[in-house]
Amino acid sequence: MDLHGRIKRPHHVRIITVGNVEAGKTSIIKRFCDGRFSSKYQATVGVDFGATRVSVDSTEVLANIFDLSGHPIFKIVRMEFYSNIDAVLLVYDISNSSSSETLERWLNEMAQGMDNTSVVCVVCGNKSDKAHTPNKEVEKWVDLHKFSHFVVSAYTGAGIHQMFQSLLMQVLEVHDMGRDPVALWSSCNYSKEELQAVHQVRWSRSEYEKLGVDTRASRDDINRSYRRLAVLLHPDKSTAPGCEEAFKMLAAARTALLKRVLH
Repeated sequence: MDLHGRIKRPHHVRIITVGNVEAGKTSIIKRFCDGRFSSKYQATVGVDFGATRVSVDSTEVLANIFDLSGHPIFKIVRMEFYSNIDAVLLVYDISNSSSSETLERWLNEMAQGMDNTSVVCVVCGNKSDKAHTPNKEVEKWVDLHKFSHFVVSAYTGAGIHQMFQSLLMQVLEVHDMGRDPVALWSSCNYSKEELQAVHQVRWSRSEYEKLGVDTRASRDDINRSYRRLAVLLHPDKSTAPGCEEAFKMLAAARTALLKRVLH
């Protein structure tokens, strides 16, 4: 085969699915990747994976989809996948009346862990075969954040292909045309730095990690780091979710470290 006849490599796209347990994330992936639906429910343990090749506007795309468990005990696992991705499929159950609150919680968690502003987010209402009335609160939420929104059925396959075509097209536009996607935290009343501070304090294992100092830190180092984080976390100044608890944990960590330092 000569140079002109070489096979063009597909465009690799990394996608994660996020949403509550039993929202149908795994079923959506199986429908898209394998063209099938399994009526037997089996909860995802940690993370699952699916992959498929599709053509998007004459471009060959290899979609690698990471199916993240929505169970609270797997939050640490999910946080590992929020970096180095191209797109998020945020899935909710359209028959759930509290879906808008659920979506906001997932948005907050993702914003804590993401360091890439060029991530495409598509909101997916699943189980259209079970519910037909639009959720007006969800529609308001989606309009507020300016995300693409699709209502689909993993059971029948309705809307699945169109949704992924739109998601992948948006990713290609970001990669190849330089279009800026909607930032996940753009419409929040708090900054990404505030969310990162909450995450650092609440999820770090040691007092040193909570304050972002090493084991040789002096009293001045500890107090300097405390002041920097306190500005971001103080509940009178921040509206980031979890800031009040994080502020208390920050103060406790500083107190514990100061007791250990001799100078």
